[in-house]
Amino acid sequence: GQADAETVNAVFRSVHSIKGGAGAFQLSDLVQFAHKFETCLDHVRSGRLAATTDLMKVMHRAADVLADLVRAARDNTPVPPEAWEGIAN
Repeated sequence: GQADAETVNAVFRSVHSIKGGAGAFQLSDLVQFAHKFETCLDHVRSGRLAATTDLMKVMHRAADVLADLVRAARDNTPVPPEAWEGIAN
């Protein structure tokens, strides 16, 4: 809902933690996607990217993809790259 700084920072920290954990287990797809998501969040934090309604829709979709990638890593199942290609570009 809100694009306040504390919310953006909290989401950034969560994505950063997921990326770090994924890196420790060499989960390259998860690391790559989380890195792109984290970079976008960093742009919002710094004001280089405005938190528009359209961007929030993309962020919600990115959160869903991130959850799918975490679940796939946990269950040792593949997630086809096309599941995130459009969102991560």
